[in-house]
Amino acid sequence: MSPTWAGIVSVLLLIGNGFFVAAEFALVASKRYRLEHAAADGSRAARAALEGSRELSLMLAGAQLGITLCSLGLGALAEPAIEHLLHPLLHAAGLPDVPSSIIALLVALVIVTFLHLVIGEMMPKSWAITDPERSATLLALPFRGFVRLARPALVGLNGLANVALKPFGVHPQDQLAQAHGPEEMHILLERSRAEGLIGAEQTELLTSMLKLQEMTVGDLLIPDDQLVTVAAGSSARDVEEASLRSGRSRLAVVASPPGPSSPGASSSVSAASSPVSAAVPVSPAASSPASAALSVPAAALPAGTVVGVVHVREAVRATTAGVAATAEDLMDRPFTLDCAVTLTDAVTEMRAARAQLAMVTRAGERVGFVALEDLLEQVIGEFDDETDPIPVGRRMR
Repeated sequence: MSPTWAGIVSVLLLIGNGFFVAAEFALVASKRYRLEHAAADGSRAARAALEGSRELSLMLAGAQLGITLCSLGLGALAEPAIEHLLHPLLHAAGLPDVPSSIIALLVALVIVTFLHLVIGEMMPKSWAITDPERSATLLALPFRGFVRLARPALVGLNGLANVALKPFGVHPQDQLAQAHGPEEMHILLERSRAEGLIGAEQTELLTSMLKLQEMTVGDLLIPDDQLVTVAAGSSARDVEEASLRSGRSRLAVVASPPGPSSPGASSSVSAASSPVSAAVPVSPAASSPASAALSVPAAALPAGTVVGVVHVREAVRATTAGVAATAEDLMDRPFTLDCAVTLTDAVTEMRAARAQLAMVTRAGERVGFVALEDLLEQVIGEFDDETDPIPVGRRMR
């Protein structure tokens, strides 16, 4: 082949090498969901790139085959062509024939290696990594055409490589894993925050949301000894006073002990005063929405048994209307959750049941309570409800 044609073919091989390198990196670096969006919009090239990502092992084998063929061809044509041009010049400069031939060969090797690395490897690699989806869609159709032509050889070579890996316990995959677990998501969030892609508050919010799936209701429950309760026979006024003293808008209602009791004593009953063995067993009715009717009167249950949840709003309405109502009359059925339920599921179930306070059980025994407010604060941080005091200096709007 004449030096002119050798040079032309070498340039084409150099471009081909860059094509296969860019296609290889674009397939690995591109985000599948972005290709799916482009394919859904009708992009034929995006569909081809998406199909390639689904048989990644074969496509990468095609890229490696193309790079190998181009590199071998470049070495076979470009180096002799450059040496053929340099050797007469060096010989004319006064160098003997053998030294000039050796020097020409070394210079040709350096030039070809430089062009191969910079133009055939590094430039296309940088382009594909910088804009992977665009490069993948631009190269997808011709690259898929090459793989289709070379498919029999690629399947055979790829199969041999996979068989050779099996004794080492390696099981090759056709696709890259696209999903991320909680730990990987934490790392991605921290990296995004460090690079300034998302703010500190957004990072904290998203991190808190990930924790909801990792934590259970048992990690956040309110122990019985910290629960604010009122007796079932307490008046609406007693409920208001208990809410005012405790700062809680929702109070647990417990079965009253037999016999008369003073209003003051009734409104200060604590769940800690009753043994855990007196807890309410889990029943089908207990898992119904908070508005379900109570099937057993509070007077028929052991003293200290939690029978419902009363909101101070209902007590205020009864007092304002002059209605003589007890806490049992105003309460809602307690919603129950198992302590092993994740916080994510707990929020979903409590919102569906419109329950703000849930009784937490383990093997049918009450172990504490959990408030929807506490679950939400795990995501968005502390916030004030209607009973929290307003800090001095905060302006009301």
